[in-house]
Amino acid sequence: MPSGDGFRLPFVVWVAVQGSLADRIWAPDEWRRWTEPLIGVPAAILAGWTMALFIRFGDGTAAPWDPPLNLVVRGPYCHVRNPMITGVILLLMAESLTFGSWAIAVWLGV
Repeated sequence: MPSGDGFRLPFVVWVAVQGSLADRIWAPDEWRRWTEPLIGVPAAILAGWTMALFIRFGDGTAAPWDPPLNLVVRGPYCHVRNPMITGVILLLMAESLTFGSWAIAVWLGV
């Protein structure tokens, strides 16, 4: 049975690291306020869905110390080679716009 690290790792990456890199929080009247829900929510759903598929059908997680034992060819994995990283890239893009953070944008590029 896979450990809960598959969900703890993304939390650290998406919440703790981005929170420390954020230059500032947006004011309610800024256009960036809408980038997180429009780009970030679907991206988080995609990333969460693919992690759940790893745990349920792959018998592992995205964490390098608990890789999936089975090849996952369901859901978005039928159409895209790595939909999990697609979700993460979109989420980082939304957060860099939302927070107005060059640090998160650089991390996205790396």
